[in-house]
Amino acid sequence: MPPPSAELREEEEEPPSRISHLQSHIVHLQTESPLWKKDRLEEVQRAAEAALDFVARRNSALKSVTSNSVTSNSVTLVVSILCTNEQRMRALNRRFRDKDTACDSLAFPATVQNDGRDDGQTLCRQNFCSEDSAQDFLGDIALGYQGLQRAIDRHRLDALAHSAHMTVHGILHLAGFTHDGDEERSAMEEAEGAILARLGFTDLHPLALP
Repeated sequence: MPPPSAELREEEEEPPSRISHLQSHIVHLQTESPLWKKDRLEEVQRAAEAALDFVARRNSALKSVTSNSVTSNSVTLVVSILCTNEQRMRALNRRFRDKDTACDSLAFPATVQNDGRDDGQTLCRQNFCSEDSAQDFLGDIALGYQGLQRAIDRHRLDALAHSAHMTVHGILHLAGFTHDGDEERSAMEEAEGAILARLGFTDLHPLALP
């Protein structure tokens, strides 16, 4: 995801994960709004790392079953996360989903190609694609501060827990999880619960999903 404006800044220091046994994956975390403070950004980073670890372990287990052999969890997963504001979220939602409204989160799987233009509205995920076979780029996530905060205020949620929840939700979408039907929704919620429990978050408020 290239800098969408001159205001975009990358975090100078990558927040340390509090779960030391997780496999190291790559989270490209960028911000373009001063509304995002250090504690929220650190929680997004931590949640992303935990979700990527879950996805990698799941993929490894699935490969073991299909190949009838034990495989090592050696692929490094890569994801790009943009922490932004409501105006930017509305622009992205309008461009990619033809919906002229703001939203709290968007997920762009790497398997879905954009139009290739870097015009300040397009997420150019190809910039983070690696030719290294040991890396797998999952895609981009955009998180809107105001949208998240409205849900936090409306339902009296813990701000860090909800920020982590939406980050995990987005990464699971990149990994192929959906909530189109009851079975798919249950599987996704179960995965979210397992990941967030490892981060110390339980008794989560259900997301308002379509």
